[in-house]
Amino acid sequence: MNMNEQYKIAIVSASSRKSIAVALSLKKVLGSYVIGVFTKKNHPFIYSRMFNKKIILERNADPRTWILNLLYTCKNEEVDLVFPLDFRDFLIISRYKSLFVNNNIKVATPNYEDIIKASNKALLKKEFEDIVYIPNFETVTTLNDLPKIKKILRLPLVVKGLGDTSKPTYHVRYSTVIKEARERIPCLIQEFYPGVGRGYFTISFNGTPLLEFTHQRIVEYEPIGGASLSAKGLIKDPLLYDVGRKIVKKLKWTGPLMIEFKWNTETGEYALIELNPKFWGSIDLPIKLGFHFPAVTALLFLGREKEAYELSRKFKITYNTHTWIIDGLRYLMKDPLTWVKMLRRTLGNPLLSDLTPVDPGRIVMQVQTALRKMPYERRTWLKYLEYSNRSVKHLLQETKESIRRNKLLIFDLDGTLVKLKIPWNEVKKHLIAKTYIKPWETISSALIRLWCTNKELFNTISKEIEEFEKIALKNLHKLVNSSTIKLLSHIKETYKIKICIATKQSKNIALQIVKNIGMDDLVDYVVGRDSMEPLKIEMFKTCLKLCSNDNKKGAVVFDDNFIAVIEALRYGLYPIRIHKNNYERFKALRIGIPSFTSVNIALNALFYRRF
Repeated sequence: MNMNEQYKIAIVSASSRKSIAVALSLKKVLGSYVIGVFTKKNHPFIYSRMFNKKIILERNADPRTWILNLLYTCKNEEVDLVFPLDFRDFLIISRYKSLFVNNNIKVATPNYEDIIKASNKALLKKEFEDIVYIPNFETVTTLNDLPKIKKILRLPLVVKGLGDTSKPTYHVRYSTVIKEARERIPCLIQEFYPGVGRGYFTISFNGTPLLEFTHQRIVEYEPIGGASLSAKGLIKDPLLYDVGRKIVKKLKWTGPLMIEFKWNTETGEYALIELNPKFWGSIDLPIKLGFHFPAVTALLFLGREKEAYELSRKFKITYNTHTWIIDGLRYLMKDPLTWVKMLRRTLGNPLLSDLTPVDPGRIVMQVQTALRKMPYERRTWLKYLEYSNRSVKHLLQETKESIRRNKLLIFDLDGTLVKLKIPWNEVKKHLIAKTYIKPWETISSALIRLWCTNKELFNTISKEIEEFEKIALKNLHKLVNSSTIKLLSHIKETYKIKICIATKQSKNIALQIVKNIGMDDLVDYVVGRDSMEPLKIEMFKTCLKLCSNDNKKGAVVFDDNFIAVIEALRYGLYPIRIHKNNYERFKALRIGIPSFTSVNIALNALFYRRF
C-alpha cells in the first residue's frame, strides 16, 4: 500500500515476543520508520533488524515517571504514534493517553475504562452469558466467600487472579482450593473447562470488526494451557466468528481484542475463558499469512479510518501453522519429544517460525538466552510435577479405598485397550462429501447433534462409520497383552468386580474387539455409540445402571480422552487417563488426575502399589 507520508511509530515494549512481527507489518505494509522502545537491557530483540532505531527506557517504580520519560523520548524522536503491545503497556499508556495527545502524539490503545472492563474476569458472566457458555465461577474478595464454594462449584477447579496476569492453579480437592484462595484473595475460582484452545482476534471500530482472524493452539507454554508455541489458523468455524462478533458488538469495541475460548471437540460447544484487550502472543501467525493487524491498527488510530477499512479488505484468506521453536526450547526440560515434533514442523517451513533467517543476530542471542534459562525451566518443571503428583497420589488412594465398596471398572476401547487404525480424515471427507456433516464439525460433535435432531441420519452415519471400523478390525493393534488379561481376571475374581465397556464404536464392533483381545469372558456389559446418546458421560451412567451400581462413587473409568475423564470426575467417578503421549498425559496430571501409558501399569498402581 503506497503511503504519502512515512510515519514514525514507537513500539512499546519492543522486549515483547510480538514486537518482531508487529515491526515487520508496520514496515512492510505502511513503510513506517519503527522505533523499538525496550524496557530491558541486553534483550535478544535489541539485535533484530526489524527496528530502524532502538531505545532503552527501563521501567521506573513510579508509573507516571516512566510515562513522562516515554513522552519526552517520543517528542524528541518526533514520533507520530505510540504502539503498545503487552497488557501492562496498554493499561498504563491508555491511562495517560491525554498527555501524548496534547503533544500531538497519537496512541494506539482503547480507552482506559474499556480496557479495565474487558480484562475484569469477574464481569464476564454478567456481560456475555446470553451470547456464549461461561464456566461457573465465584469471585472471592473476603474469607466469607469461601465456605459456599463446595456447594456451587464442581471439581476440578481453577484458582486465578482477576486481572490479565491470572497465574492459574488447578485442583481436584476442595481443601487445596480453599488453601490457595486464602493466599490469593481477591481471586476467582472457576470450574475447569476441558477442550482445545481457540482464539478470535480482531481490530474493530465502534463494535464493527475491520479485520478478523481465528486460530487453534497445538502446543502451549504448559500442556494444560498458556501462550501458543505452535498454532494453526485460520479456523473456518462460523460459530466461532459469530460469538466473537457478538461480543465485539456488545462491547462497542475500538482497537485490538483477543477473545479466548475452549472448544469442546466432543460437542462442538464453545466456552468463553477470557478477553485480552491487547495484541496477542501468536500474532506472528496471522501476519505471516497476510493478515496485517498492526498496519490496520496504526491507520485506525492515526485517524485514517477509511484507509484502515480499505486495507483490511485486501487481505486474502489463507491457512497454515506457525511454530515458536526458539521460545519452545523450554520443552527440552519438560518433554523433549514435543520439542522434536515442533522442530520437524519448523524445518518444513522455517519462514513460519521464529527461526526466520532474515534476522540472524536476534536468533543467536535469543537461543543463547533460552539455553541460559534451562536450569530455571528445569526447576520450574520439577516443582510443577511435584505439586501435581501430590494430588494424583491422593486421588489414587481414594480410588483404591472406594473400589472395594463399589466394584465396577469402566473401560474405553480405542486408545485404551486397543488401537483401531481408522483413517479418520478419510472418514470425515467421506461424510462431508455426502453432506451428512459440516466441514467445521468433528465427527463426534456431528453424531451428538444428529442424535438429538435426526435419529435416522444418525443411524445412517453410524453404519457408514462401521464399514471403516470393520476394515480396521483386520489390523487391530492390541494395547493389552496376555499378562494384562490375566491380571484383570485375577482382580475381577479377587475383588468380585464387574467390568463394563463404554465406547464410541458401534456395539457390534465393540463386541468383536472384546472377543479378539480375549476379554469376552471378563466383560459384563458393552455400551456403544448406537446403544444410546453418544456422549461419554451418558455411557458411563448407563454402565452404572446396567451393573446395578446405585452409588456412583467408587466406579473407576479408564479412558484416553481428556474430556471424558474430566466429565467422569465431575460426575463423582474416579478417572484414570491412558495415553502414550507425554504432552497429553501431563494435561491430566496437572489437574491431579492419574495418567499412565498403559492399562497394565494403571491396574498395578491401583491394586498393588502402596502410596
